[in-house]
Amino acid sequence: MEPKLNFALICDKAFSEAPGLNGKGKLNIMGIFQFVYSNGKFPMMLPQFSVVLNFSLGDSDSHRILVLLRDDLGNEIAKINELEIKQDNSTGDVNYIGNFAGVVMYRNSKIDVCYQIDGGKIEKSAIIDLKEQ
Repeated sequence: MEPKLNFALICDKAFSEAPGLNGKGKLNIMGIFQFVYSNGKFPMMLPQFSVVLNFSLGDSDSHRILVLLRDDLGNEIAKINELEIKQDNSTGDVNYIGNFAGVVMYRNSKIDVCYQIDGGKIEKSAIIDLKEQ
């Protein structure tokens, strides 16, 4: 079975606690958003945010993942180098947290949060909309 994306979100900050006595760490997510407000002046910098993806890995215990941000023309804005993701609990699910800092937008465009598993097809998982104030 191929990995299945269960959910994707964008937030101010996310982190995972180390597993405790019960063997499961908690996923902590703060400040979920889907819009970024701009004053209409570009370039514009997004200081920091996190992308959280949750996958069911199925019968395989690890995969390689690449996460990237693209504008509405498909241009790459930023990416996180490919990492290995492994099951972190008995359900076969894995949480991926990608932290971005200093992402520069050169024009008014939505941002597609994309991922690629094991060098396969690039899939969209979430969108950040830019809105003028």
